[in-house]
Amino acid sequence: MLLGHPFILNTVEKLQGANFIPTWDSLVVKVPNNAASVPWHRDAAVPEDCQDSRPIFNVDFYLDNSDEHSCLWVIPGSQNWAASEAEERCSRPGFVTSDAVPVPMRAGDVILHNIQLLHGSPEGEGNALRRTVYYEFRAGEIEAEYGPHTLAYLPIKQRILQDCIIRRQQCGYAEGEQVYEYKPTGAFASYYHEAPLSYRIPHENYLRR
Repeated sequence: MLLGHPFILNTVEKLQGANFIPTWDSLVVKVPNNAASVPWHRDAAVPEDCQDSRPIFNVDFYLDNSDEHSCLWVIPGSQNWAASEAEERCSRPGFVTSDAVPVPMRAGDVILHNIQLLHGSPEGEGNALRRTVYYEFRAGEIEAEYGPHTLAYLPIKQRILQDCIIRRQQCGYAEGEQVYEYKPTGAFASYYHEAPLSYRIPHENYLRR
């Protein structure tokens, strides 16, 4: 139901176009008084020869409050750095924040962050639980040309997305919402005539070699 959120999907479409694909999803849990730091990193690299300016990004749904001791820290503008500059910054010892800013969140808040943005989080302090659900989205045209998944992966994830939209429409707390209409075009249009067999898709079966 979360993946089918109409405001989020409308936002994704405005940034990536109607043929967007939900490519990855994950859950991160920071346990009270026992949360390891997440070192500075990029989530992935955009192919160097990709001339498409549409951003590839994660949508981060916060299920709990997150303060400066547990929140995401980002280095503004680092999504535009060369790979060598990003690698040098990530290689520095410790979780240095002198050039970074914290992004404290409230439960229910959402972050959209570019996959090339340098980010991380310090070792957790205090007794607060932090759970974050992540969905990555890519323009279908970029995914089809550069991967990392094979073309067979795209309609599978499109069917999952459509099923999530339907499930959200049927759940009680979404009553009265304007349902998002997923209407991909061209080669991406004929995708959702079958229900998904599973929501759990092994990436290793669909990665380009």
